[in-house]
Amino acid sequence: MARNFNGSTQDMRNGSSKLSIANPSTTNFTVTIAGWFNFGGTTLGTCAAFGSGANTSASFNQLQLGTATGNVVRADYRTGAGDFFLDTAATFTSNTWNHGAGVFVVSSAVLTNLATYLNGGNKVTSTPSGAMNTGAIAGFSIGALDLGGLFNQFGGSVADVAYWNVQLTDLEISALGNGARPYRIRPTALQGWWPLDGDISPEADMSLNNFNMTLTAAPPKSFGPPLMPFTPRWPQWTEMPPPLPMFILMPQIVT
Repeated sequence: MARNFNGSTQDMRNGSSKLSIANPSTTNFTVTIAGWFNFGGTTLGTCAAFGSGANTSASFNQLQLGTATGNVVRADYRTGAGDFFLDTAATFTSNTWNHGAGVFVVSSAVLTNLATYLNGGNKVTSTPSGAMNTGAIAGFSIGALDLGGLFNQFGGSVADVAYWNVQLTDLEISALGNGARPYRIRPTALQGWWPLDGDISPEADMSLNNFNMTLTAAPPKSFGPPLMPFTPRWPQWTEMPPPLPMFILMPQIVT
């Protein structure tokens, strides 16, 4: 299933201090964000984002994965000093499910690599050399960039959003774009996973890190993308269990 956002007043967010990068200007880090989206044809915008600080602040840092004019997927890093974004050359079709992914690599306080994917492929890359600011990248939102107020709101449905603290490979992102569930891709690096089944509020984080999402204006449940069935993460039988003892009762003939 999925959640449908109206492109104006609805989103969901977890602002936990544990869901943050404390000082990007002194930290090396890598983030991969991925998820499914179904653009409703009205409001292009952010499907998933890290962000903190007001847009007018000189120290803010924001990492966004979303859609942009021309029906492209956009990975976007914004700071008070500039905006570094990368769009796919390939375009998506409105009113159908698509998969997007963005990879952000920061080394020595500089955004050195940026990559964007559409539907498990169509990869584009750049080396923007964008300097990070001091402001923490804190909190994660879905359906908009949520900085206390909403920005870049997305109009459409979103599902199976996740992020990792590593750079996923092309093969791993291809698997996600073909319906693999996030918990099967580099599970030890999975930091947040929100299937967005639409059945509970707050929306549960299935990565087991407990970063549950608080809903704003109750985005409703909607039909989701073509995903592989969910298998619980607890141990399963890898082979047939041993048979139970069997006792056969035979009739006795009394003479």
